[in-house]
Amino acid sequence: MLTLDIPYKGETYEDVLVKVCTEAVIPASEKNKERLKAKKITVVSQIPPELDAIILTCMEEKQEHRYPSVKRLSKDILRFMTGSAVSVYQDSLPRRVFKWGKKHPVLVGIFSSTL
Repeated sequence: MLTLDIPYKGETYEDVLVKVCTEAVIPASEKNKERLKAKKITVVSQIPPELDAIILTCMEEKQEHRYPSVKRLSKDILRFMTGSAVSVYQDSLPRRVFKWGKKHPVLVGIFSSTL
């Protein structure tokens, strides 16, 4: 839904099944880059890496690499929506500091005034 496109395309049902079994899923963020270059409309122009990781985890070929339960998936989605870290993506240190600063602007103000 984020890319207004399906993950696998084929002429027949069998073609699609072969692609599902043999090809890796293209991340939603990459599909959107392709659609933007082609000047096609997308729902979200820039997909955050955390959401991309959640989607890719849901679409993993091997079951043991997917979320073990809907509860774990819903926790990650809620964490993403609140700006917290998700279990399937590790932010870089500068990005974590930036996110922390957005969540705690008063503490950032106090800290920066002491410098």
